[in-house]
Amino acid sequence: MEILRKLTPLEDIFNFYTQETNSLIFPTTFIIESHIDLFHHHKITSQSIEIWKDLHPLLSSSLKKISNDFFLIKNNENKKNNVHFLKPSDSNSLNWLLIHRSQFMNSFQLEADLLWRLFIVELDSNLPNGCFKYSFTINIHHSISDASNNFAIIAELLGLIEKNFTKKLHLSEDQRFAHSEFELNFPNDPRFGLIDPNTSLEQFIDYEKKPLLPEYFKHGHKFNICSNSNGKFTYLNGKDYATFLDLEQQINDSSTGYEFKKISHSALKKLYGKCKVKNLKLNSIFEVISSIAFKKISEKFSGKSCSNETNKYEVTINIRPFLNISNNVMGCWVSFFEGELDLDFEETDENFWSIKFWSLCEKKCQALHDNLNKREFLSREVAEGSAILCKILKNGQRFKDYAYNYAISNMGDKSNQALGDMFKIKEYYTGLSYNVDNEFGLLATCSINYNSFWSFSYCRNLFCDEAAKLFMDSIEEYILKASQ
Repeated sequence: MEILRKLTPLEDIFNFYTQETNSLIFPTTFIIESHIDLFHHHKITSQSIEIWKDLHPLLSSSLKKISNDFFLIKNNENKKNNVHFLKPSDSNSLNWLLIHRSQFMNSFQLEADLLWRLFIVELDSNLPNGCFKYSFTINIHHSISDASNNFAIIAELLGLIEKNFTKKLHLSEDQRFAHSEFELNFPNDPRFGLIDPNTSLEQFIDYEKKPLLPEYFKHGHKFNICSNSNGKFTYLNGKDYATFLDLEQQINDSSTGYEFKKISHSALKKLYGKCKVKNLKLNSIFEVISSIAFKKISEKFSGKSCSNETNKYEVTINIRPFLNISNNVMGCWVSFFEGELDLDFEETDENFWSIKFWSLCEKKCQALHDNLNKREFLSREVAEGSAILCKILKNGQRFKDYAYNYAISNMGDKSNQALGDMFKIKEYYTGLSYNVDNEFGLLATCSINYNSFWSFSYCRNLFCDEAAKLFMDSIEEYILKASQ
């Protein structure tokens, strides 16, 4: 057994939630337009995936528990096929959603499994422009990847397929080393925190058993999928993978709900223009818009005004740019800001969207700049905090004041992702499984060529499907209002 490295405290936290509560399972789907038939040329695609695996030692790794710690180990014994080429029996542009949502329940077996699975689904083999449409759904363990890396390595894979299709592709040792060096050993890695021996953990432990989040979101409609379809997914050799009804039943039984939206090209382009004129980061706009939407659904489900309350949420940040490393480097390289917004406003006031809204955005933008300039997310204190949280969770205890309404992850604009000539990433949707009591869900967004792709994955035990749909509908409504 070759031990690659120990998990960082944050990676260990993510793994804890996955192992203990089946939470933070991390499927991401890319809708891809291709000039080549990947299924007809599946051997070239499969060869490219093997080269891709060689670039990243973590794609050939498993997890092993040693004493009370988890380590990434090299896995050369895995014989399971974790790349699935699937054909649906009928043509529907949303067939990918069944695969995507069913993966929220599909975790990984310690030591035996590689920490990722890839599903390539044919969505349309006869586009008007002569191209093919596929979904790439990658379910990858959150301890070895995050959203920024996820996007980068799928784009990398597409580049390898294209190069391998046009000429015989060989991987040099220099290429392999460039990718793997920091995945296994980053000098003075700021993610590894140690608990000061003089620190008392008692001050961080929440001994109360009261609910951490409002309970009124439970009381609403539950929406189950019921297509009554006789369709199924099959492998290239004709063997069945799963029926649509089986996957629908898995999704309906899941504790994780999922809503997604594609928001119009024209609205986002106008919003980008306004942000540029006002010198505001789009992330600050989304923080405010999501808070207004959360206020709206809170008032609906609580039956009272929320004007005296505060929306508390997490903002995720990719720390690779601050360490001068590429997004291709695998592992979990994220940190978090604590965001909050007082809900003492009335979004229906006459001048709200022309004056008050932008004032709120300016304040959030300044707070974001302050956090980035301080770089506290790279500090010893933050790393130690992750180690403390990890230890408390492993002891079966709750961390004091560790509760947020949702996390927000903004991938930014991915329009300029270099992909060559054969492939285009047209849409992007991610999500996390949720079965926890300290956060309703993850709100994630990404834009490509002025199209904005949003998803909200959430805990159905805390947050009803009706509330989730209204939350996403309201975000769309407010993005349109802000763009006018």
